[in-house]
Amino acid sequence: MSYTGKKGFRCALSFFTTIPCRCYEFNSSMIYYLGVVGLITGVISGLVFFFTLPYLGHIIAASIALSSILIITGFNHMDGVLDTGDALMFRGSPERRLEILKDHYLGAGGFGSAFVIYLLTFSSLTAYSQIIGFSAILSAEILVKSSYPIMVRNAPGLFQAGLFTKFKTMSADAGGIPYVINFGILILVSLFFNRMIIITAFFSLIVLLIVKNRLIKIFGGLNGDILGFIGEFIRPVFLLILLTLMLFV
Repeated sequence: MSYTGKKGFRCALSFFTTIPCRCYEFNSSMIYYLGVVGLITGVISGLVFFFTLPYLGHIIAASIALSSILIITGFNHMDGVLDTGDALMFRGSPERRLEILKDHYLGAGGFGSAFVIYLLTFSSLTAYSQIIGFSAILSAEILVKSSYPIMVRNAPGLFQAGLFTKFKTMSADAGGIPYVINFGILILVSLFFNRMIIITAFFSLIVLLIVKNRLIKIFGGLNGDILGFIGEFIRPVFLLILLTLMLFV
C-alpha cells in the first residue's frame, strides 16, 4: 500500500472534514494522513481560540472554537455520539440495543451524552490561556484522528458491511507505519509546545482502551457510530488531563 500519494491525503481530508478535496471514495492510503488531518483541523480551531480570546473572553472563545471543530468535521462524529448514547442508556435485550444504535430517532440518552461530552470540552477550554489553549486544541485533534487505528485494532465489527469493516481492513493491511507517522506528528507538537502533551496523550490512550473494551462488551463489537463516540469522548478527556497536569504538576 502506498502512502506517498496526494490522493490518500485528499481522501482523508474529504472523509473527516467538510473541506472540499475532490475525493469521493474510501481510499486505502488515507490512514497514513489521519494525523495531518488532525493537524489541519486543530490549527484552524486553535487559531480561532487564539485570536478571539483577547477580545471576546474565555466563554465566547471556547464556544467559537468548539463550534469550529464541529463545523469543520461536518457534525459527523456528533451523530455517532447521539446514536451510541441512545443505545447505551437502553436497558433491555442486546438485539433491541443494536436496533436503537441503527435507528434515526433521538432520545434522552443521545441528547444527554452529547450534552456531557461537549459541555466538558467547552468548560475545559474556558480554563486555558491563549497559547496553551491553542496547543491543547491542536494536540487533541491530532490525538483523536490518530487514534482510529487503535480503536479498530482487534475489535470485532457489529455488522458485516460498512465503513468500520473497510477501516479495520485498511488498518490491518498498513501495519505499524500509520502509528509512527500520525503519532510522530503529536510528538513533534509536544516537543515544540509542551512536553506534558505527550504524557497527557499516553493517559488519554489508556482511557480510550478502557472505554473501547467496555463498549465491545456492551455491544458485542464496534461500528462507525461507536468509533465516532469514542473519538468525541477522548477529546474532553485529553483536555481535562492536560489541564490537571498543568495546574498541579
